[in-house]
Amino acid sequence: MKVSFPHMGNYYPAFKSLMENLGCEVLVPPSTSRKTMELGARYAPEFSCLSFKINLGNYIEALDLGADVVKTEIIAHAVAAQYFNPDVRTVIEIGGQDSKIILLRNGVVVDFAMNSICAAGCGAFLDYQARRLNMPIETFGAFALKSKSAVNIAGRCTVFAESDMVHKQQIGQPLENIICGLCEAIVRNYLNNVGKGKKISSPVVFQGGVAANQCEIVVIEQEKEVIARWGSRCGKWNI
Repeated sequence: MKVSFPHMGNYYPAFKSLMENLGCEVLVPPSTSRKTMELGARYAPEFSCLSFKINLGNYIEALDLGADVVKTEIIAHAVAAQYFNPDVRTVIEIGGQDSKIILLRNGVVVDFAMNSICAAGCGAFLDYQARRLNMPIETFGAFALKSKSAVNIAGRCTVFAESDMVHKQQIGQPLENIICGLCEAIVRNYLNNVGKGKKISSPVVFQGGVAANQCEIVVIEQEKEVIARWGSRCGKWNI
């Protein structure tokens, strides 16, 4: 069985070596080219970002060359979730640069979606705000849980969200209320964007780097019954 994956530029040799050490026959797709992008643009949804289209082009080229299995992050997260909870039906994943929802039925991925707007609802924005406030990201969520009354933060756009946070600081809102409001905005943005139109069924597993934020866990649990949560490395378990 030939296994393939996105080309990943100069990083592919490490993954190729790992898969070969696990006993897999590896087929490395061609380097990203104009053909790669044309294939990705032809078959990807119109709203998809360039990175998604390049990866899709890589997958198609690998399959054309004879690959039997293509490793994707969707499958990686689904397999990891089932490793920890075989009955999982929904994976909520909020990572550093993107977020996704994966629906499973009887152990099979039946649907998924990824964020189609900017990174306001992802971990990178939380990390940036933590640095701006001179606060370690590791304590960001715990500090937010000190809030007695979270303020409303616009969460669909990084520019609007940051402007909203600065304004709330200027009018004297407690910092913990502002950060808690940001954590709520992240979840609200996810459910209204990535989760829109999807039937989120229990058991639900919360994955991705944002799952390491204690406040985000509390907010997610208020919205959905999260029965397991594993941090940023969960997608790697599929390897």
